[in-house]
Amino acid sequence: MNIELEGQIAERDYVIAQWLDIKPRPFFLAAGVLILLLAVVVLWQAFFGPPKFHAGSGKWFVLALLAYMAISFGVWPYKAKRTYRQYKAIHATQRYVVTDEALKVESDRGHGVVPWSDLVKWKFGNGLFLLYPNDTIFYIVPVRLFSSAVQVEQFKELLRRAVNA
Repeated sequence: MNIELEGQIAERDYVIAQWLDIKPRPFFLAAGVLILLLAVVVLWQAFFGPPKFHAGSGKWFVLALLAYMAISFGVWPYKAKRTYRQYKAIHATQRYVVTDEALKVESDRGHGVVPWSDLVKWKFGNGLFLLYPNDTIFYIVPVRLFSSAVQVEQFKELLRRAVNA
């Protein structure tokens, strides 16, 4: 296999990659849904429940929920965008060559070879592949750089076979 890709990683790609990186596993997603349901019950009780429950605990919960929402949907994306703008090397046009042995990456800033055996996991979603050499660092490969859906499927199959095999 030999797939050649070329393009830039856009700010939007970088922000989406950050979200995809923290995408929860099914267990944590289920736990989050249960916590959300509990939050709805607590809020309902705080505003419409027995007077004894109106002591203010629900109001603190609402404040905490609003703070969480502000961080998740305001501060966090802002910081991801700022990090992208500061990281000048990511703005360069990237050239990728996918082979059966490795991913070769080069730009005017440098080049490297990442053997598939060096990757511990990968994720796919929202138009991106994330390739992880460890649990916290990832390479971003946008799907829009592939010339066809067939190439995307070939790449997925290669990752299934070669990464963490």
